[in-house]
Amino acid sequence: MIFYMVRDCLGFVKKFLIKFQLTLKESPNLTFIAIIIFASFLQVLAIESIQRKSVLEAILWLNNYKVFFLNCFLTFLLNLFFVAFLGSLRKAIFFSTICLMIISLANLVKLQLLGDPLFPWDFARLDQVVDLLPKYLAEISTILVLLLVIILGLFFIIKLFLPYYRVKIFSRIAMLIVIVAIVPLLIFYRHTPLETAFKHVDIEHIYWLPSENSIQNGLLLGFIMDIENIFVFKPVGYDKEEIARIARENQVDKVEEYNIKPNIIVVLSESFWDPTVLPHLAYSDDPISFFREMQEKYISGKMVSPVFGGSTANVEFEILTGLSTKFLPQGAIAYQQFVTKPIPAIPSLLKTNGYVCTAIHPYHEWFYKRGQVYQYLGFDKFYSLKDFEDAEIRGEYVADLEVSKKIISVVKETEEPSFIFAVTMQNHGPYPPNRYKDTEKDIIIKGKLSSESLEIIATYTQGLYDADKALEYLIKNIDIIDEPTAIIFLGDHLPYLGKDYLVYRETGYIGGNEKEWSATDRLKMKSIPYIIWTNYEINNKNKIDNNNLISAQFIGNYILDLGNVSYNLIFEFTNKLKDVIPVFSNNINIDANNNSFTNLPPDFVELENDYRLLQYDLLFGKQYSNSIE
Repeated sequence: MIFYMVRDCLGFVKKFLIKFQLTLKESPNLTFIAIIIFASFLQVLAIESIQRKSVLEAILWLNNYKVFFLNCFLTFLLNLFFVAFLGSLRKAIFFSTICLMIISLANLVKLQLLGDPLFPWDFARLDQVVDLLPKYLAEISTILVLLLVIILGLFFIIKLFLPYYRVKIFSRIAMLIVIVAIVPLLIFYRHTPLETAFKHVDIEHIYWLPSENSIQNGLLLGFIMDIENIFVFKPVGYDKEEIARIARENQVDKVEEYNIKPNIIVVLSESFWDPTVLPHLAYSDDPISFFREMQEKYISGKMVSPVFGGSTANVEFEILTGLSTKFLPQGAIAYQQFVTKPIPAIPSLLKTNGYVCTAIHPYHEWFYKRGQVYQYLGFDKFYSLKDFEDAEIRGEYVADLEVSKKIISVVKETEEPSFIFAVTMQNHGPYPPNRYKDTEKDIIIKGKLSSESLEIIATYTQGLYDADKALEYLIKNIDIIDEPTAIIFLGDHLPYLGKDYLVYRETGYIGGNEKEWSATDRLKMKSIPYIIWTNYEINNKNKIDNNNLISAQFIGNYILDLGNVSYNLIFEFTNKLKDVIPVFSNNINIDANNNSFTNLPPDFVELENDYRLLQYDLLFGKQYSNSIE
């Protein structure tokens, strides 16, 4: 029976191919266009099925036919580009499909790991992807196998069904001209009548929630909408007179000389957080017992991070410069894309006040371009992975304890007051069950979760336990040195605990999809505890202890206050801003009266515009604010 069914199917395919070849000969141009249109339809259906992890969901999305046709048009242009470039219909369909499959699978991986879709500027981070890929191999092995199956299947399908069709050189040139004319109009649609047309058919760029933008508008249209954000345009009103006005309204107050210049140490601990807030989990012991003890005795609070699960460099950027990633393209990495020249920052400011400024990060100095950027920010020395040759490796990375030892040695060896900015690495995600395979777990966790979730949280908590012990070692040994010292210890972001927020969802810490999160949910997923330990009496403690919940860019004010150092213009501005809007971030804004806003109300717009002008001046403009100061 099966033999006859297969024979009949093959006979039908053979007749179809013969008829198809005859049609091609009779009207080749029409057939050529029809093939590309049909291929574009299938490609869009395939990439949306991958993005949504469901063919049914992709088919239901087709009901939004206006958005669907726009995505098909984009794939049609991509296919034409490959035809123009390669001159062969078969090769064009093959390579365009492979290209789209790689993009859609990369988009899926990023959504699962970081909660964000693929952005155009992610292609500038390929060196870092290659470096981290082996560590995530177990997480994406299924996806890599799927890609291989797609490539092999596509090869045979094209070989069987697509005719061999060559395109003449003049037609190829004409195609390129058409593509070059159309693509810029789509990328910069906001400055053309297309914007009105999009609004008329209810197509909206959901820039404040990138993952929803990709789902709502389709992967390709969402991606195209973000391309313009690669370019940072001069804001309205930017000129020397406006910067001078902002400077006049934010006169820098000189502080009185302090009788001591303390060492100031900032430890940005990789993925440090308090996992005991996760519901329905029981811990055999408190994994951050020392940190909690310090919370009770010293200044503490919560920082709202600009990122989740990764992109630590953006947290560093906000802390060290007082600038905000809110004014940069969503998902961009400030260090890698926008810090291209010296800019005023905490290290350069402290250096003029007699400090020796040292950065420590036990990973490759080229990662996020830290080696270059730290120089632009004013650091005197950077200890990277190459300076930890004999260090203990815990799991996959240099142990946090080794970073504490390096900090202590720098303090001992430096005669002048030290500013040390250390970023740890040990507890970087993902958190496979075998990371600490030769070590008995110090914390036992129980809960009604899947075995995968329990393994993830167990590995993460072990790293957290080690970070807590490293903090204890650091504080006790710094105290012995008997030099006035302040230590700010905090995490950079919440940890990535499994695909699609697996542990967070299973414990009930958050519910539903990201688009369904409330303002409280978004705040929970960005809030990081911090402590400020000192072994001397702080001259302006009330000033430092002013806010319990602040955005990352306001931490810099605390650093300068600890040393009683006068602000520059940007930190004078942020000092006033934090008293009005202590939380100023993407999707999360909280004013001094604890009112929460997704978008700032009109009362705060002028402040926001001044902040944007100052940031543009320092990063992209002529740095008028430097000469005004």
